[in-house]
Amino acid sequence: NICIMIGGENHLSIQVFSEGLELENSLNLAIEIEEKIGEILGYCINKKYGYLTRSLNDVGTGLKASVMLELPALAKTGNLNRVLDTIRDFNINIDGEYGKSTKNAKYIYQISNRQTIGVTEKEIINTIKAIATKIIDQERQARKILANEGIELEDTINRSYGILENCKKISYDEATELLTNVKLGVDLGVFDKLTDLQIKKLFLYIKSANLQKYYGEEYDKIEQNIKRAEIIKTISQE
Repeated sequence: NICIMIGGENHLSIQVFSEGLELENSLNLAIEIEEKIGEILGYCINKKYGYLTRSLNDVGTGLKASVMLELPALAKTGNLNRVLDTIRDFNINIDGEYGKSTKNAKYIYQISNRQTIGVTEKEIINTIKAIATKIIDQERQARKILANEGIELEDTINRSYGILENCKKISYDEATELLTNVKLGVDLGVFDKLTDLQIKKLFLYIKSANLQKYYGEEYDKIEQNIKRAEIIKTISQE
């Protein structure tokens, strides 16, 4: 899970991805790659300011540590904005799944450090990990609250599944929102008509590009909505 970008915003950008909160291991791997490349190429480093990047927001360590969190229960219990506003006070960036302008029907948020200078890599990692752990605890508490709603929660989940299974056309945004409801039901153990693997595949293939690649054809927006409904039925029956 390594990506090295050349000629982007900076001449060189090293990205390492991992599951869970394995931030230390990801950092160690990134440093190892950086040192290997450094044996061949020189880096632009200042003794006072650290790495001299294109943006002043990245000078110093040059490190951006981020964690992706799925927070549907906090959103549905009305506590999400309070939690996000609180962590912003800790000099943390909060973005949607694909950046600031992303519509967030999946309630997926990326939290990352805002400060890169005047702190060490270890301090950045520890801060992000501690905040992510606190948010995860809040999400788990919110899920316990939702689980106590009983029939109301199950009704929302089953209605969402019913639309997904029986619709003749569906937009990406609507499909994403309904799938998020169903996934929450699976996570809470109150819905068993789809597996976690099926839900992951559905989230992947309802995206326009993946949908068209799956069928091997290009579609306009209306056709995509029709084909999206078809692929949902296909994967749900696997």
